[in-house]
Amino acid sequence: MEKNEINPKESYLAKALLKEEKALLDDLSQYSKVKRSLQNAPKTEGIVLEEDTLTAEEKTVFGSSLSQKDSLGSQIPFPQDSDPERYQILETLGAGAMGVVHRVQDRLLGREVALKKINCQNSSKENTKKQEALLWRLNQEACILSRLEHPNITPLYEMQLLGSGEIQFTMRKVDGKTLRNLLKEKKEQNNPFEENTLYSIFLKVCEAVAYAHSRGIVHRDLKPDNIMIGNYGEVYVMDWGIAKMLHPQDSSSSILQRNSSDKTIKIQNSLLDPSSLKTVGSIGTVGYMPPEQLECASQVTPTSDIYALGKILRVCFL
Repeated sequence: MEKNEINPKESYLAKALLKEEKALLDDLSQYSKVKRSLQNAPKTEGIVLEEDTLTAEEKTVFGSSLSQKDSLGSQIPFPQDSDPERYQILETLGAGAMGVVHRVQDRLLGREVALKKINCQNSSKENTKKQEALLWRLNQEACILSRLEHPNITPLYEMQLLGSGEIQFTMRKVDGKTLRNLLKEKKEQNNPFEENTLYSIFLKVCEAVAYAHSRGIVHRDLKPDNIMIGNYGEVYVMDWGIAKMLHPQDSSSSILQRNSSDKTIKIQNSLLDPSSLKTVGSIGTVGYMPPEQLECASQVTPTSDIYALGKILRVCFL
């Protein structure tokens, strides 16, 4: 081969290198343009959306966050966590001695959730101590739910202390029926559950309770009314409002500490010293409580829940 003759293989490699070099130069040029654009862009904080990327439906979801002054590249002022208008009440799902549960629309995330709250606006001297106890109990329930991450226990989403003095938390909204209602319907229709189906439901309940016990928590109110069966077969152990933490010293922190008002400081002291709100007498549902719980609710142990599970099993197969 003559000296000036080009090897075809070398020619191919040379062309490939030139192509890669050109692509690299193009990338560098594009990078420089983007860098200059970012350097010249106005400094903003938060989330920036282009107005023409929002559909009419999306603008409805954002609601009042978009105003006539908003233009291309304007900043969207999302509501804060403590915004009392974030949740729109749609209906009341249930009410009890400690609070009320609503089905609400989360305007920030565009979904329906369950919201539990109590009203602390009544500050008369006669009810102050009772309100403090209810605040402590609701806060305790939220702390308990936050520790129970199990597929058969409703998850906690958020807890809030509002400026109005109300405390509330949100959790998953379960669409379905209680085990008691399902058993009643099946009996009325003369179409009882198959044994395997009941055993499957009961085992899921047992797994949730066993997990709670492993986390040092006793439910204290297990019964068919507090077991929900979802529309797609999900099983949930509900209502941890009177659950007991066997090691309460592990939960010294509280959302209530964020407020520096005299009232909240007093509540905070109660939270750090649960003995000041010690349960006296029995607490739970007669018919599902073991003798020791009937005598003194504060002396319950995981075996108290096991007793209730046995009663539930009996009800299922009556």
